[in-house]
Amino acid sequence: MLYPMAQASTFVVLYDGKCRFCTQSAKRLARSFGPEKVRTENFQEAGVLTTYPTITFDAAMARLHVVAPNGQVFAGAGAVARLVRTIPIVGILGYLYFLPGLRHFLEWMYGFIARNRYRLFGKTQECDPNGTCHLHQ
Repeated sequence: MLYPMAQASTFVVLYDGKCRFCTQSAKRLARSFGPEKVRTENFQEAGVLTTYPTITFDAAMARLHVVAPNGQVFAGAGAVARLVRTIPIVGILGYLYFLPGLRHFLEWMYGFIARNRYRLFGKTQECDPNGTCHLHQ
C-alpha cells in the first residue's frame, strides 16, 4: 500500500522511541537531512501507526520503516540504503546494498542489532507530567 505524504519530498522515518539508539539515530537523521527532507515519528506514540495501517506494531518493533515521498515503504537495512541514496555524491554508497551477498549480510546484521537493541544500547527514560521519570520495562 502506498501512503500519501503531506510534503511531496519528505521521507517519514518510523522509529522506536523507547530505544535509546533508535531515538538518537532518528534525531541525527532529522538534523542531517533537515525537516524538508526527513520527518521522524515515534511509532510507540498513540495513533502514529494508524496512519500506516499496513505497518503492524510487530513489524515496526522488528525493523525501522521509511515511507518515501511517493508512499512506498522500505524496512530494515534497505530503508537506510534508500535514505542514503538521496544524498548527493555520497548517495552512490546506498547502491552498495544491492551487491550480491552484501544485502543479505547487511540485513542479517541489521536484524541482529534490532533484536538486541535494548540490551546493547538501553532504553530511553519516560517522564510523566509531574516530572517523574522511569525506564521502560
